[in-house]
Amino acid sequence: MKRKYLFVFMAIASLSGCNNTLFKNMDILKKESSQILTLKGCGDDIKVSNKSTPPDLYQGMVKCINNRHYNNGVILFSLAGTYSYFDVTRMADATKKNIHTDLLAKAMNSVDDEDKSKREAFREKLQQTLRDKVRLVEVCAQVRNIGMPHYSPDYINTSGTFVNYDPNNDIDQSTHWQNALQGYLHCPP
Repeated sequence: MKRKYLFVFMAIASLSGCNNTLFKNMDILKKESSQILTLKGCGDDIKVSNKSTPPDLYQGMVKCINNRHYNNGVILFSLAGTYSYFDVTRMADATKKNIHTDLLAKAMNSVDDEDKSKREAFREKLQQTLRDKVRLVEVCAQVRNIGMPHYSPDYINTSGTFVNYDPNNDIDQSTHWQNALQGYLHCPP
């Protein structure tokens, strides 16, 4: 499995060119398994897996922004948004379609940034990264590598929705996952 991951990473690196800075400053410690990634440089090490919920991922993003590790923040933003999009697509209650916006606004309001320079720098890095097709492919590869969410979306229950969610009835998870990757993050198929 480690060889497969190394091969994929090397292929992405070689296709993206030597001067690509997205992952050069990413501070990934190591890949511990097929679905756990450890990000370094955001204060504490941040362990990310497919069991990480969007609120947890957004908290990690805020830590990265506060420590000016914007590339790591982009990955966490992308994963949190894709996961919340995924969760909304499998909900029976369509009233929480804005859960991503609510979570993101709450997270960005908690950035330690009186002069707003960190928020602006992060916004610029985010736009620069996600508008660049090569960098977007790299972000999508990271999100795909971490994998489809594997948790009960209880974080939405605290907002009063996701009534009677039954993971056994969620028979089309792979379609929801592809829809989230393409609909939210705009990953190529």
